[in-house]
Amino acid sequence: MYKSLKSVTVLKAKPGTTQKTVNINMKKCHEDISVYTVAADGGDSIGSSTTKGSRDIPSDLLNMWNRGSFSSASASLNYHFGKHGSGVGTSNIVSYAQSAKNFKNNLSGAKSSKVNGSTPNVTRWKKNGKYNDIYGSKNAGKIISYGRQ
Repeated sequence: MYKSLKSVTVLKAKPGTTQKTVNINMKKCHEDISVYTVAADGGDSIGSSTTKGSRDIPSDLLNMWNRGSFSSASASLNYHFGKHGSGVGTSNIVSYAQSAKNFKNNLSGAKSSKVNGSTPNVTRWKKNGKYNDIYGSKNAGKIISYGRQ
């Protein structure tokens, strides 16, 4: 479902500036996307195309997820994004994972309850109409699910 990438290269810099290669540990988490490209000459469009692709997700986001009852953390993240992504106001898997991380990192004032599901030791944290199911401890645990109540 995912593979490690060694680095991401920043596009060529403007003349007189420095070109940089940024090493970011990335994992490819499957999300089918369409890339729409338009070629323009001045203000006039002279052609367009659509190609299929996939979206890369930074390791720190994917590593916040527990596999739960799925075969891998990426399978869990893919499933939960498909089920809950639009409900929490996200349009892609990266923004969904980032929103879940932000919610997990700001649990002050959230109410908790135990979740009786297929994965033991899961707590549901509810706040502002959203929830985060976390396996293990509040701070060090991993996300099982994130959605709207």
